Order: sequence, then C-alpha cells, then structure tokens
Amino acid sequence: MLWYEQDSIDLNTYLYLTEAFAGIPFRSLTAVLARMRLIKEPGEIARLRAAADVAVSAMEHAKNVLKPGITELDAVAELEYHMRKLGSDGVPFTMKLLSGMKSAVLTEVPGTKRMEEGDLVLTDFGAIRNGYSSDWTRTFCLGCAGREQEALYELVWEMERACIRLVKPGIPMSDLIACAAEVAAESPFGTYSNPHLGHSIGITCHEWPVLEPGVTETVAENMVFTLEPGIYVPGIGGVRIENEILVTADGCDVLTGLKKEVLLLP
Repeated sequence: MLWYEQDSIDLNTYLYLTEAFAGIPFRSLTAVLARMRLIKEPGEIARLRAAADVAVSAMEHAKNVLKPGITELDAVAELEYHMRKLGSDGVPFTMKLLSGMKSAVLTEVPGTKRMEEGDLVLTDFGAIRNGYSSDWTRTFCLGCAGREQEALYELVWEMERACIRLVKPGIPMSDLIACAAEVAAESPFGTYSNPHLGHSIGITCHEWPVLEPGVTETVAENMVFTLEPGIYVPGIGGVRIENEILVTADGCDVLTGLKKEVLLLP
C-alpha cells in the first residue's frame, strides 16, 4: 500500500505514481495527519504564540497605516513589510484588507481602491514563524461611523465574547456555533450572519476541523483554533472579529488582541 498526502500532492505527481506503481493500492493520509495535528504540544504552542505576536504587532501598526487616501494594496504592502521586519517568514494566505462596501463581500481581494472617510475596513491576515501560522481579524472605521456601523460592530463583538466565555475542554464545537447564532438572532442584522465560525490553526492557517454547521468535534485541551463571527450587510459593509484561542485545562487563553480595541481610527 502507498500512502499519500492528498492536500499536498499535485496532479502530475499523483498520475505518475499511480502509473509507476500500478496494482498497488493508494490511500490518503490527510485525515490521519489532520487528527494528529489537532492537539498541540508545548513547542508547537510556543511557535503559534510567536506567529501570533508578529501579527498582533502588525495590527497595532495598522491603526496608523489605515487612513483616507491610501489604497488597499499599499496598506497590504506596508503591513506585510512590518511583519517581515519582525521575522515573519511570509504570510499564510493572501491578506484580506477590504474597505467600504467591499468589506461585505467575502470573495473580494485587496485592490487599488482608495479608502474614504467613513469606510469600514476589514483587516484579516497572519504571519508565519518557524513553520507555524497565525490568523486574526479586526474591523475598523475611518474617521466617523454611522449608527448602523457601530451597532454592527458591537453585535459582532458580543458574538465573539459570548463564544470565548463558553470555551473549555468538553464543549461540543457545535455549541459555539449555536451560541454565535443565538446572539446574532437578537439583532435585525442577524439574517446576514455567516455560519462559518472558525477553524483549527497550526502548520497551516486553516486546518481541520472547521467550525461550521455539521461539525462533530469536541473542544479539548491544547487545541488552537480561531473564533471569527462575521456579519456582512449590503449597503453598510462587513464586520468580522477573529481571535486565536488556545484551550487550557479549565478555559482558554486568547492569543491575539489589541492594547486598546477600537472601531474608529482618526
């Protein structure tokens, strides 16, 4: 039997191997490896903390970078350069830095749009340090925010904090999803809530399992995953708050956060 990593092997290599070893059964190791990577060892946790620290520094830097007039791509370049200077080996995924109405479209990517006064700016990125990734999100508003933008921001933070309070070993991940949905349902914006709540993180930024409806895993000590409720409203914009969560013996440790959490940037 020949084992292979389905998520990593390219098509040409797979086709070559199936021809070169014709008659030998092939089996994917992907699910086995994903389960082995789910519970982190102390050295892995240290590396995840280091990667998170770099991304946190960059988000603090973003408070000074994000201003009316700068393009999304110029802001991306500045933040990626900041992380490189701090020792990042690169980024684990294309940075999401979306302003204005683009922040409400999950498939959008940064472009040449110039940020404007009153724009919501959704900023989602991570760093890579010593082979481990980070991933977190904050949403800001430039200069002044409307009542609906403020209400949307406070709602998403309420969803985030309610989920964090629940995290401890033994809690079904489905309970976290239900918690976020219950908080969202209390608001008129609840119908725009995205059911995706997070994912495990480690060597890559998106690992198994994904916190989405249907997930059957239970939270266990030394898991590291994201909690990232988001609500995306056409005509207003999108807000996502994402933190990396380390599960401890009796609760959790939040690996990301700003010195001062703010919506408005001057």
